Amino acid sequence: MKGRQFIKKLRDVGVTVVPSRGKGGHVGLAFHGRKTTLPFHGDRDISPTFLKDVCKQLGLDPREIL
Repeated sequence: MKGRQFIKKLRDVGVTVVPSRGKGGHVGLAFHGRKTTLPFHGDRDISPTFLKDVCKQLGLDPREIL
C-alpha cells in the first residue's frame, strides 16, 4: 500500500496526522492518546508488516484499515 493511501484510510478512522511533528520524510500520528511516527515518501510502497505494526501502536485493528 502507498503511504498516501494508508494516511487517507487512517484519517477516515479518526487518526490525527501531525505533519510538523515528523522529521524529514516522516509524519506523526495520534489516536486516543497514542502516538507513533510513519515514514511518508509519497508513492513508495510500505510493507504490510510495518502497516500492521503502526496499527498496533495506535491501538487499531489492522483488518479495519487494510
